[in-house]
Amino acid sequence: MTGSFRLLVADPAARTLETDTGTWVVAGIDVSSIEKVLRDATSIAEVKRDLPSVTEDAIAVNVENDSGRTVHAYRSVTGGHRLYWTETNGEFVLADHFRNALAEVPVEARTVSDEVIIDHLLFRAPVGATGFVEEVDGVEQGEWRTWHLDSGETTSERVGTLSTQTETPPSRAPAAIESTYDDLMATDGFDGDSINLYSGGVDSTLTQTFFEDSTMLNAGVGSEEYAYEVEYAREGADHFDAPFEQEMIPEAAVLEHLEDSIDATGSPSCPLQVLMVNEALRQYSGRRYVMAVGADSIFGNTPIKGPRYADWASPLLNTPISRSLARYGPGPVGGFVEWMDELDAQFDRPVDDADSYAHQYATYSNPDYAKRLFDPSLVDERLAAQTEYVTERVPLDPSHSRFARQTECRHMNLVFGHRVGARWRQLAMAYGNTLTNPFETQSMIETSLSVPAERRFVSGPRHLYDVSAKHHLKQLLRERLPAYPIEQPKGAGVLPYQRYLRSGPLSSAFETYAPPSFVPSDERESIIEGSGRQSWNVLTYAIWRDRILENADLPRLSTTEERTWTVPGRSASRSSSESAT
Repeated sequence: MTGSFRLLVADPAARTLETDTGTWVVAGIDVSSIEKVLRDATSIAEVKRDLPSVTEDAIAVNVENDSGRTVHAYRSVTGGHRLYWTETNGEFVLADHFRNALAEVPVEARTVSDEVIIDHLLFRAPVGATGFVEEVDGVEQGEWRTWHLDSGETTSERVGTLSTQTETPPSRAPAAIESTYDDLMATDGFDGDSINLYSGGVDSTLTQTFFEDSTMLNAGVGSEEYAYEVEYAREGADHFDAPFEQEMIPEAAVLEHLEDSIDATGSPSCPLQVLMVNEALRQYSGRRYVMAVGADSIFGNTPIKGPRYADWASPLLNTPISRSLARYGPGPVGGFVEWMDELDAQFDRPVDDADSYAHQYATYSNPDYAKRLFDPSLVDERLAAQTEYVTERVPLDPSHSRFARQTECRHMNLVFGHRVGARWRQLAMAYGNTLTNPFETQSMIETSLSVPAERRFVSGPRHLYDVSAKHHLKQLLRERLPAYPIEQPKGAGVLPYQRYLRSGPLSSAFETYAPPSFVPSDERESIIEGSGRQSWNVLTYAIWRDRILENADLPRLSTTEERTWTVPGRSASRSSSESAT
């Protein structure tokens, strides 16, 4: 029997309310609508039925009465809000920040499975909602979970999936996106005074057109390779009569800032932009930020162009003629045809196949690298598990063409696999700030799903010689801000990490943080010298291991507030050290 229940809340925007169905702690977009459902409900069953219809991106925790016997938790099917739990020393702990949950686990009890390491290499985070250690688990997206703490019984129910019923003609897609954005701006989750984390690209610029006078904040690194990105943001900001701020990290301080980012999240999961986002978010506390991350994942990104051509050219590919061209043609021609043949073959595989197109571009590191380190069959199982998790939440239409089926699965793998927005929210909370993201809301993702997949991610056959990714967002931005050059080239938005590892500020990082034991001796030299993205993931894991995983004195975040219930059998009273609001 669990002796007590403790709720650890790091989100400064979380609200507590007392209702006929017990005590609720909620956080998310459009909290006013969530609160109305909770106050109007006369039973938990009513809440379970009605809550998903008003949650864009939210969590809700319920304790039915002062005894703390029964705890309910809900997480919306999309969004960056998270809930983790652990049981230790007779206590059940639920937290909205991973580091706080991990800090509750004694250091000698923290264990990391091979599956989690594989997930870190492939997706930068464990599949589903689990934590990085076996002792910390999480509420899945679109899940209602109930713990009966006196009996130890736990139940789980799926209460949220994305709808694909509505169909929006491609010609109407920009208008539908604009309408969805307008509706989101009318909620209490998008404060017009929020600070826009601004890159200068299509997504953040489009977002600024809805926020108008809000401050734009950009962060960069003082590296020659990143100078283009810094100027790109400045030029984009010139299109607005709004404050523009820029924070710069000295190149020499890159390792220090990476350590700081990992400390803040308690996680090894670090997209390459983590240094800049962390620098932007840690300057102040009590601020509200908006970040347009994830637009590529629902409306298409640049690597989709080649596959679109390969699908159109399919009748000519993987034929004796194409194979001869691939083998004997001039270098550039032969290489291009070989690539087209390979893409064509990937489209013909099942979406849960590790070699399908759906996985080739949805993984962060090459699956073949993970297979050199771990049992190849286990790597394939993790890829299949990711596809299963996605398809449980986004029903894929089996009648789709192979291109539509593969690309939709690929993009949804990015939405539910990498979950970059959730990482930025964890960073924001660590510094006492809030962050919202329009492209991770349910309504925006369902708006994208309403556009036929054949024309959602890339312009169609009528634009054969001018194929454009993310074309619906570009068209909407053209209408709202005609002066913005939507077809201008944009940098990758990432750091020159390979140079950093070979001769820059990270060149001695693996001396400070030894490569993890899962990297065999014959792979270590290539990892240390910076062999692709896997080197970055190995480094962030090594830093996390030494600073977080093996830290016996890992403290909670200073922004954390706690609420405690003592389950009957010990005491029938409830104590509260602090309010959760």
